[in-house]
Amino acid sequence: MNIKHRLKSLSSSELFLRSTTLFGSFSPLATVLVSAMFAASAIASEPPLSLQTLEAIAANDDPAVQQLKLQAEAMAEAAVAAGQLPDPQLRLGAVSLPVDSFDLSQEPMTQLQLGYRQRFAPGDSLQLRSQQVEMQSTALQSMADDRRLMNRQLLREDYFNLLQQQKMLQVVRSAAQLLEELVEVSGDYYATGRTQQQDVLQAEVEYARMRDREIEVTERLEIHQARLAKWLNNAWLTELVVSDAQLNAPLAREEISAKLSDHPRLVALSMTASSAETAVSVAREQTRPGWTLDVAYGARDGTNANGTSRSDLISAVVSIDLPIFQSQRQHRTIQAEANRLDAQWAHLQDAMRQMQSELNREWASYQRNSQRLDLFNTSLLPQAQASSEASMAAYQAGVADFTMLLQSRLTQFELELDYLRVQLEQQVALSRLHYLAGE
Repeated sequence: MNIKHRLKSLSSSELFLRSTTLFGSFSPLATVLVSAMFAASAIASEPPLSLQTLEAIAANDDPAVQQLKLQAEAMAEAAVAAGQLPDPQLRLGAVSLPVDSFDLSQEPMTQLQLGYRQRFAPGDSLQLRSQQVEMQSTALQSMADDRRLMNRQLLREDYFNLLQQQKMLQVVRSAAQLLEELVEVSGDYYATGRTQQQDVLQAEVEYARMRDREIEVTERLEIHQARLAKWLNNAWLTELVVSDAQLNAPLAREEISAKLSDHPRLVALSMTASSAETAVSVAREQTRPGWTLDVAYGARDGTNANGTSRSDLISAVVSIDLPIFQSQRQHRTIQAEANRLDAQWAHLQDAMRQMQSELNREWASYQRNSQRLDLFNTSLLPQAQASSEASMAAYQAGVADFTMLLQSRLTQFELELDYLRVQLEQQVALSRLHYLAGE
């Protein structure tokens, strides 16, 4: 026997109880919402994926994070190289060789010379350059850590968006089933003269609207499936189902605010600013002279006029840079690096303000959504359930029309969807607070 015939055969009290059972109750609203994960069998054939599983996959399979880590390792190696002296030069040649005979013993100044030349950078330039590159390496590592935290936040938002659409689809399908049965019942009531044709038409319109809502929710669900599949390298592009989950409560706002300075995003900017500060010191070192040591050994052949062998010669030369025209080169370089430093510190200050603003905004969202969820659980949802039950009882008793019954059911349905929206906003705010806390 189908639903329509069963409803027709029920007494007024039985019809009231059965209709409330068909639509579901708010007190077991948690059951209705949590049972959305059982909709997986109706939505997809794949087993639900947990948030922890997705986070583990995304953490180990992000090319951008790997790129930053490899760049940090490369800069760490470059930091060691930047602190070393430049390669020395080896000189080998003939000096003062007579071109008429090319005889090494003809002239006393002729010699075969072996030389060694080493360049020394001015001041502490090498050490400072090494520190600068090392700071850049640390900045890249912090950027990788920030990217990992950001990925987890974005993944969680995609996850909870998909979870919300799964639950919404379950609620919409339940509502559409009830409206379909109400259309049949109102049609039967109209045939027996117990209701008006307008009631039948209104029920049909609401049922069609609910079917349209189901298509809309299904579309959004598939969109969020595609977004979440990005974290799985586009595996399970369709029929991706997630299980129910909730994030832990965040730290107190004061604790998160105190930890902001240690957040990888700010640490990366701070290290970049420190690197720019070191670049200023490197530029200042260029005002000091660099120098070069040149040592050579010359071997001579032949004899002196008195018959003695010609002595070999050794020479040592020190060359010193003369940075005496500094106004157009060294001073300009120092000013340029100082301007870059000021820009980096301004960027850091702006980022700190932005993150503090994000913290205040997300904390307010978290607090207000918590209040709204309490209001839904303690007042709105139970009252909507009681109103729906009262409308059904009044309709069965003949003291309320079909429009009132339908309106109370639709209000209950809209409140269920609003409850899911607030839940989503709450989880999104939590994911962002966890990101700001660097957890």
